[in-house]
Amino acid sequence: MKHGLSEFSGCAFALLGSCVVIVQHDYKVASRILNMASSIQEAFGKTRTSQLLFNAHHFGWMWIKPLQTSTDPLREAYTMAVRLGEIDYAMWSAITTTLSIPYASGDSLGPIIAECPKLLAQAEDMQRSAQILHVRVFWQMMLNIQSGSTKLEGKVFSKANDDNHSRLHLANVHLAEGGLLFFHGDFEAAAERAISTGDLYSENAPSIFLIMGETFNRGVALYAMARKHKKRAYKKQANSIRKQVAKWVKAGNPNVEHFHLLLRAEHEALEKKYDNADESYRRAITVATTGGYLPYIALFNERYADFLLNLRSSKEESVHRTKEAARYFEEWGALARAQALRKNLI
Repeated sequence: MKHGLSEFSGCAFALLGSCVVIVQHDYKVASRILNMASSIQEAFGKTRTSQLLFNAHHFGWMWIKPLQTSTDPLREAYTMAVRLGEIDYAMWSAITTTLSIPYASGDSLGPIIAECPKLLAQAEDMQRSAQILHVRVFWQMMLNIQSGSTKLEGKVFSKANDDNHSRLHLANVHLAEGGLLFFHGDFEAAAERAISTGDLYSENAPSIFLIMGETFNRGVALYAMARKHKKRAYKKQANSIRKQVAKWVKAGNPNVEHFHLLLRAEHEALEKKYDNADESYRRAITVATTGGYLPYIALFNERYADFLLNLRSSKEESVHRTKEAARYFEEWGALARAQALRKNLI
């Protein structure tokens, strides 16, 4: 501001606002900086606007506002980037709006998967290797969530044959492998993985909004194993994740309230505060249902069912909640997981 503005200033302020989000969790200051970035950019016309929109939303606003509110700005970023020949920003904007946001929002897997061939073809036409790998990894993960395989292997992407070592790619592979274990209910393997790798995803992909779900998933697996095996290591890391999510909520992140409530329920159950846990599970399910987070409505019902059966001796209600979990997993597209839950009821 002291030495004058240029066409690069808006983008620089957008990245500064994003840094304030992820490092300081000060959403009020970050909002002011991100709004300042937009105002500065207006003085320079449409030059670099696609970059500003992508950086501001992908790394900043999606920690401050509901994820879906970034869809239209990123679509605008895509259109402008294509027009100006900014291919990288065009592809990342397209991937975020048609793949990453719907997946993080818990939308049905079928329509997301249907978009993947188009995204991949577009990335291949534009010869964008990073985006090609990104689409392949997430596409294979979602296919395997449907089919029941916990390995990141298939016709679209094979971890065994992968030799790319870029930080973003390693982060995406890590997220996908963890997601497969988690959404297939292998909490033991997911918890052991969480112990050994910790914050690997956020360390390699800092500030990307997918950190929210990846962090939460690890927390649930750790709490599940802390309840089952009573190991201090599980509880310690689970509590650390719970406190991290609580910080996001306190800062004003509207996308993690359901995560916060479920982790609180798991903590209260572990501390034998069963009445409090019961209320927190119910509230978590309500918030997840209101937000339409299909996989998490399913998961929350599953975890509540486990609590009811093993800690409250309420078999009838537990059976009901397990059926609800299977129903929502099926609606999401995780057919194998739904079948496994129903099979356990027989």
